[in-house]
Amino acid sequence: MVKREFDKAIVGLTEIIQEGKNWPETGKIYLLPGSAYEQKGDLTMAETNYRKALELRPDDEHIREILVLLQAKQRKAPDTEKINTENPEQQ
Repeated sequence: MVKREFDKAIVGLTEIIQEGKNWPETGKIYLLPGSAYEQKGDLTMAETNYRKALELRPDDEHIREILVLLQAKQRKAPDTEKINTENPEQQ
């Protein structure tokens, strides 16, 4: 039942993003479906959404931390070089 609620949330959030409602340009809107995907267990889609958030907010350390934690959850070494590449000022 919980999985179904995440699916509904993901569909609704995706529609908001696609329609350009709310504040997608800030990037933070992508944290919401990212979190729902993560809770659902779809870590690949969670990472995709978190990376989109970081692309739109390259200086946001909170988003960067979320990605590092997700990579740890995926048992990957944090891809800090790639994350820093997306924010050249961090290099």
